[in-house]
Amino acid sequence: LYAASPLMVQESGGANAFDAELLQAAADAAAQVIALADKGVYALVPFSSYQDNFAKIDGSYPWTSETIFARTNNGSGSGRLKNFLGRNMGLGRLGGNAITEAPTQNLVDMFESVAGLPIDDADSGYDPMHPWDSRDPRFRAGIYVDRDPVTVKNANANRLTTYVGGRDNLNTNELRTPYVCHKFQPLTVNSVDQGWSNFIFVCPHMRLADIYLIYAEAVNELSGPQGTAGGSSLSAVDAVNLDRARANMQPVNGDFTADK
Repeated sequence: LYAASPLMVQESGGANAFDAELLQAAADAAAQVIALADKGVYALVPFSSYQDNFAKIDGSYPWTSETIFARTNNGSGSGRLKNFLGRNMGLGRLGGNAITEAPTQNLVDMFESVAGLPIDDADSGYDPMHPWDSRDPRFRAGIYVDRDPVTVKNANANRLTTYVGGRDNLNTNELRTPYVCHKFQPLTVNSVDQGWSNFIFVCPHMRLADIYLIYAEAVNELSGPQGTAGGSSLSAVDAVNLDRARANMQPVNGDFTADK
């Protein structure tokens, strides 16, 4: 899929256009993995278990029915991103290092409203006075926002406070954005709850959710949103909607499915 992109083709001396042959190869390969999923080899985990794809606190590796490729060394360090590296995403006041990896406003703004529309759409229902409410559930599953509890014990006393004058505001040396990563850091991984002794997080190289998106992109560029490939009955839009449905999101809005 990457090799088929216009930039890659152009860098190789070709035209500024997709390579149809490579797109077809990507779509067909993804369709083969989707066929395995249809047989039960792989499956999207329920949204309630979404974080298990990325982090566990029982000493086991984050490996689920959704995982296709992930590096899992038995030792510490690369592949087993435990305590020290994990704390790069935690608050210093709760035992983490100074924040070095934090979600940006651009990323936050990409999450649609629960109506399935971009937040700048007049029909989205987005309320700038309550900017984090009624949004795609994947937003809050992966990102802490102001006033979120960041511990289980004494939760009310340990809320994230990124407003001006708060403990975690942008004038401190710790936070670089008003958001904290939650996707790779379970709620108990902090010095209050002491849940980090068996904490392991990984960045999977490929998950089934990713395969659906690879298939969708390749098929869409080949034959549009209703196209299919590799013998799969899924259209490009169908594949995207499987990922969305897992998070209880609306299907892709019809305004965006008329053409590529």
